[in-house]
Amino acid sequence: MLLEQEIYVGQEAIDNLKITSVVTNNSVIELNGENWFLISQNSMYIGEEFPILYKETLRKERLLEIIKGGVQINEIYGACFLLNYFEERDSIEFREELISYLGTQNIKDLDETNKMVLQNIILFSGLDNPLNRREIVGKFQSEIEEDSSFFMIVSAKANEILDELSADYYNQQKNRP
Repeated sequence: MLLEQEIYVGQEAIDNLKITSVVTNNSVIELNGENWFLISQNSMYIGEEFPILYKETLRKERLLEIIKGGVQINEIYGACFLLNYFEERDSIEFREELISYLGTQNIKDLDETNKMVLQNIILFSGLDNPLNRREIVGKFQSEIEEDSSFFMIVSAKANEILDELSADYYNQQKNRP
C-alpha cells in the first residue's frame, strides 16, 4: 500500500490502515516501513470524534507548510488539528506564524472553496479562541497576563479575518441577480 499524504483524517485514516486488529487511540502503527501515529480528536466544529493518522516524522514546520500550500483539504484540516494537539501535548508555538500568514491572504482574490478553507483553518486550528493555552503554574501574574494578552490578540486578528470572509460572502450574495 502506497500512502501519498502525510496526514489522513476520518474514514480515510481507517481505510488506509487495512488492519483487522483493534487499534486504540495514540497507537503507533508501522506502514510501509514507517511509523505512523493514530490519534482520535474531538471537534465541536465537526461534532464528533474522528481519527487522524499521521507520519511520526511530522513537525510544526511541516504542518505549517501543509496548511500554507497543501492540495488535499483533509490533509490541511488534519494539520490544523495536529497543531492544536502538539500545542497541548508538547507546548509548541504556532499561532503567531499562522495568523501572520493568514493575514497576508487577499480575501477578495480567493474563490469560494479557498475562502471556506481559510475559514476552516482558523476554526480547526483554534486561532479564534482567546483562551490562554500556556502553562500558568509557577509564573508571575504579569507573565500570565502577557500570555493571555497574546491569545486575545491572535483571536482578535482571526476574528477580523472571519468577519471579512463573512462580509465578502454577504456582499456577493447581495449583488447576485
